[in-house]
Amino acid sequence: MKKIGIILFVLFMTLVSCSKDDDENDSCQTFLACQNETVWENVPSYIGDFLKFQNNLNNPWVTYYTYDEQCYYFYNLIDQANITIIENSKNILKYRTGYEGGQYRGIHTFTYLNGEIIFKDEFYENDILTDTSIYTLKKSDLNLSSLTICD
Repeated sequence: MKKIGIILFVLFMTLVSCSKDDDENDSCQTFLACQNETVWENVPSYIGDFLKFQNNLNNPWVTYYTYDEQCYYFYNLIDQANITIIENSKNILKYRTGYEGGQYRGIHTFTYLNGEIIFKDEFYENDILTDTSIYTLKKSDLNLSSLTICD
């Protein structure tokens, strides 16, 4: 009888634990909602030194970059022309640059996996893949308001 009680207790705790995990997983349904207001550090590249995601399809992130670490420039994605969001699922944000069917375009994907974001760039010329780059972004606790903004 004691074994049955222990088994029932373990089953109950497992159900409660699973239910709690499910609730936490349901708290966000899209990449931008899950990563809203998070800051990610990037190795130096054209996408910037830091990115802050925003739960806004018209302006999904702000990029802060520097050349000398004395001051930072920033731009909003909304400042870039011809951006089209393709996918905004729980762990993936994929967007296209350039015009569909245009001579030059890019497919860019942020994938959240194991506490990191993998950023993949795919560039096309006349619909033929010409270049692919992959970067890893690490979560940062940097307060972006502490950065000096360049004039």
